[in-house]
Amino acid sequence: MSKYLPLKDFVWSDNNLTEQDILNLSDESDVGYILEVNLEYPSDLHDKHSDFPLAPENKPPRNCKEPRLLSTLEPKTKYVLHYSNLKLYLKLGSKFHSIHSIKQNKLAQSYKDDKRFINDAGITTLAHGHWSLMDLDIFNEQ
Repeated sequence: MSKYLPLKDFVWSDNNLTEQDILNLSDESDVGYILEVNLEYPSDLHDKHSDFPLAPENKPPRNCKEPRLLSTLEPKTKYVLHYSNLKLYLKLGSKFHSIHSIKQNKLAQSYKDDKRFINDAGITTLAHGHWSLMDLDIFNEQ
């Protein structure tokens, strides 16, 4: 929960980022990217990545109606992922294409720090109930 996550100000970007631009993006920047890309899996990586291919996708396997999470070596079209995942995929040898940008923030970082203080201080009763309700609210489980 203390990683930077998409927060607000989602806009389409005309920014044509190159592979080098993606690799140079900071993971702690206030602006992040959710990318819709076409991923290519070079054939020279197939043997190396055959046990655990990159970029899993939710789709039905052959001769099955129900979708499953599949990790395949096939090219991916319109694959949506966070730029930090794409950075990893590029470092491991994949190739890509298209993009849009977002604002991101450490979601619930101050909440998490406050809760850690309450737990470490051994405070119970009313404060404990408050933090329990906050947990439910964050995950929309009320």
